[in-house]
Amino acid sequence: MDQVPSSKTSTSGKNLNRLLHDTDSLYLSLVENLPVSMIRKDAEGRIVFVNERFCQEVRKSISRWMSC
Repeated sequence: MDQVPSSKTSTSGKNLNRLLHDTDSLYLSLVENLPVSMIRKDAEGRIVFVNERFCQEVRKSISRWMSC
């Protein structure tokens, strides 16, 4: 028998999604405004994130780094 999600479950999911979005936004805002360069690589060594400060220091655009 399939269970239909209750409105309470749906509301909890929406609240969780909102909290995750807010947390991600806060993290990104902090990282972008740090006075230091930041770079993140994945397990294979590919660049998956650079902040604006890094781009200013190496004089390349974010799109250049994210396409690596």
